[in-house]
Amino acid sequence: WLEAAWLRGLPQLQLLDVSYNRLASLEGVEVLPQLAELRAASNCLSGAAALAPLARGCTGLHTAQLKHNGRPAAANRPRTTCTPPITMRT
Repeated sequence: WLEAAWLRGLPQLQLLDVSYNRLASLEGVEVLPQLAELRAASNCLSGAAALAPLARGCTGLHTAQLKHNGRPAAANRPRTTCTPPITMRT
């Protein structure tokens, strides 16, 4: 997920590129009302629930690049392995 508390400090952000990050959800982007372009290719986004945050708050969004999400890698594109995130504890 994307850290909403950190993104809240960027209310004027218009372009966000989170490609190749193994994201399973776009939770957190809803705090970016000025976001116009989202690049989220080659993640682990699958289904309406993963994209729902876009509808909740990104009223200025006009472009979303979401290719190569939620399916096995093809021979002609980089491999994205969708594994559960690792939690570090101290």
